[in-house]
Amino acid sequence: LFFYGILGINPDIDFPGFKKIIFQPYLLNQLTSAAGQYESSYGQIKSAYNWNKDTCRWTIEIPVNTVGEIRLTQSGFETVEIDGSEIRHDDNGFHCKVSPGKHTVTIIRKENKKSLQ
Repeated sequence: LFFYGILGINPDIDFPGFKKIIFQPYLLNQLTSAAGQYESSYGQIKSAYNWNKDTCRWTIEIPVNTVGEIRLTQSGFETVEIDGSEIRHDDNGFHCKVSPGKHTVTIIRKENKKSLQ
């Protein structure tokens, strides 16, 4: 549960061995920070986030020879950026493909939203 739910490090079933990593953390109001890593056959996968009021800074690291995808499907987010560029949003939430390396994701909650669903 910690790697899959809290940190959001998930394998894509169509790409065994974490060749494609789905980053989809379940961000709780009660948990202001979390950090961890998973050692895949391709290398270390890292996820760490920290909330400061309505802003979350989330760093992820993706090993070489793999790809990542960010999926934030929870409601209550105003904007999400990765490395300074806005992530697209549709009816399924915020999502984008991510290349190997270290990335910083910034998540802003909607102002009047007290809890995430």
